[in-house]
Amino acid sequence: MDKGYDGPSPKRSGVDGKGVSQFLVDSRRLARERVAARQAEAATDGGEGRENFYPTALPTMHGIRMTRQIDGQEVVKDAMVNQHCGTSIGMIADCRKDDAVWEVPYGSLLPRNVENLLVAGRCSAAEDYAWQVTRLMQGAALTGQAAGVAAGMAVRARTSPAKLDVADVQKGMESRGQSLHV
Repeated sequence: MDKGYDGPSPKRSGVDGKGVSQFLVDSRRLARERVAARQAEAATDGGEGRENFYPTALPTMHGIRMTRQIDGQEVVKDAMVNQHCGTSIGMIADCRKDDAVWEVPYGSLLPRNVENLLVAGRCSAAEDYAWQVTRLMQGAALTGQAAGVAAGMAVRARTSPAKLDVADVQKGMESRGQSLHV
């Protein structure tokens, strides 16, 4: 089991049909267990409303959030919340918590052992709860914009994105209205 932001979730491979099928079986079992627990809770409160607590629908698609992620030159980590990062290409806030902002390091878009590749969104390098934040739309938009800025700079300079001066990428992001630091 893995710990998602909303509780336990099955940890399965999402790269083949067998893994996806097992994820669906496990997630449906967890849903049934959660409903049974809520019904039992309602029953102990005098039974009122127990019969009204049932799922109205289950998702028709799997809810696998992570199947691929790079081993980045830098990693967004939980401990980096509200901390300064010298290589930040912008900030993302946690929409589920107050006062929780991560500065995203440029190296989290760069794989360690692959040249000429930039990665954005949920495939960028992040760990634990920080990944839950980076995978959301604002994180995908920020990292996508930074990857595009860096790719354009690398093409113009005839170099790889990993060889760019991060200060130049930061200037490119600031010129597009991104704030870099908390």
